[in-house]
Amino acid sequence: MNWFESWFDSPYYHLLYQHRDDKEAQYFIDHLYAKFHIQPSHKILDLACGAGRHAIFMASKGNAVTGLDLASNSIAEAKAKVLELPEKLNIEFQVADMRDFDLKTSFDLVFNLFTSFGYFENKNENLDVLGSIKKHQAKGGILVIDYLNSQLVRAKGEESYTKVIDAIQFEIHKYFEGDFVKKEIKVIDENGVFHFREQVQLFESNELESMLRNQGYQMTEHFGDYDLETYSQTSPRSIWVGTRL
Repeated sequence: MNWFESWFDSPYYHLLYQHRDDKEAQYFIDHLYAKFHIQPSHKILDLACGAGRHAIFMASKGNAVTGLDLASNSIAEAKAKVLELPEKLNIEFQVADMRDFDLKTSFDLVFNLFTSFGYFENKNENLDVLGSIKKHQAKGGILVIDYLNSQLVRAKGEESYTKVIDAIQFEIHKYFEGDFVKKEIKVIDENGVFHFREQVQLFESNELESMLRNQGYQMTEHFGDYDLETYSQTSPRSIWVGTRL
């Protein structure tokens, strides 16, 4: 099993990142809607949607939204959230691999959020993700990739730390191996000790821009945070926006 199949399908993943909550998601999405004048008529794909915190909020604004993720537990949780809502939304969730999916439709906007790019072992697999996105966008479609700031991650260097959340202990060692930043995550709770890995391939700005351009996207914006301020070397995020040519 690949690291992302076990880690993202684990309840410990959602617990560790619980601070990345619905409020943060709504704040970011509201800024994107205002910036790009997103209308209820626009069809949206949330690729690597997790438990649906962004997708559900976008659907609540009246958009037709599709959420895709490889983690079946996350998709089940997203579907359960929708069933609990008082209003009916135009939203669907599917289990799929973002390297190779075919929805037989196109989208006005594709969102790939919360560092959901760079998971795979080689660059060709990450290019496959962009190729699959391209097949689902007509000319003029907008792609938003919310990625980490590689320069900032490298500057912070290797580190080890411990977090305790709800009496569950997370021992985390972040380190670098080739082009990857990796985390070895040891989880200790009353059920035992569990080991997980998390990794992201680090692309520099010019490299990622070249990959997107080669897939037929013109880069139009580069933001550095969820306020959509201009990117700099010290920005907490690296948010790329491209238009399908």
